[in-house]
Amino acid sequence: MEKRLQRLLIIVLCLVSAGVSAQGNRVKIESENFKGRRGYRIFTENVHFTQGTTEVFCDSAVSFSDDNRVEAYGRVRVIDKADSLNITAKQMFYDPTSRRSRLRQDVV
Repeated sequence: MEKRLQRLLIIVLCLVSAGVSAQGNRVKIESENFKGRRGYRIFTENVHFTQGTTEVFCDSAVSFSDDNRVEAYGRVRVIDKADSLNITAKQMFYDPTSRRSRLRQDVV
């Protein structure tokens, strides 16, 4: 359990890294399919989103524009090229403004 907590702390620290430009703060989400309504969008099939040097791959994601957050589901994989970080999980809850994330289920 302690090792899992350490890994989670590492990802949070990487996502909160200082010195990010304004363009690096923007989250770009790509997928094969998406649908949405007022306040949220659902992305499915080969979802890939980036913010700065951090990339996330997952099966599906929901972006909430009202409170600026992203939830990722399925085979979630987080890669940070600047810090040589590679973490997997089944769920991720991410706040792009604070650059903090919470990973759940099978975090490795």
